[in-house]
Amino acid sequence: MLLEPWQLKAIATLLLLSPFVPMLFQGEEWGARTPFLYFTDHEDLELGRLVAEGRAREFSSFSWSGAVPNPQAADTFERSRLDWNELSQSAHADLFDWYCRLSALRGGKKPGKSRALVKFDQERRWLRYVHRGLLVVCNLSPQAQRVPLPAGEWQLLLRSDESGQRATAEMPAQTTCVYASRSTA
Repeated sequence: MLLEPWQLKAIATLLLLSPFVPMLFQGEEWGARTPFLYFTDHEDLELGRLVAEGRAREFSSFSWSGAVPNPQAADTFERSRLDWNELSQSAHADLFDWYCRLSALRGGKKPGKSRALVKFDQERRWLRYVHRGLLVVCNLSPQAQRVPLPAGEWQLLLRSDESGQRATAEMPAQTTCVYASRSTA
């Protein structure tokens, strides 16, 4: 299942601005659609055969339909190559720009012992956290709603929807915003 652009931006924000070291996977930063298949290049043909058979047995427990890609086949490797032309498509370029802007906000900050202050409302479907002077707010609801901000003054830096950079009291549906504390900005 492919995710919606607003979901990808929320996930990226939570990943890149969390207190942990983010790890991105091949093409994640632009929503690459190419699969990343398990592939090998064992020179020992018997080992390659055993690996391929083992993968097929493993996948049978997943109710896999069709042939399991052979890790030793050149086609399996070729199908895993990124399609760099995707970056010329607006949806992929927009997500890549979002990742770049989040990466710039994260900067060279190293993980430390600072704690993120997290609040969420599962029923209303919003989440927010403050970490190192940044406030991340995600309205995961299909409706616009007011998400309470923590005490302090906050300057809007990024907003995932297309409506511009103006802060409002009510947060649009399925939107992620990033603010900076005015005291640390």
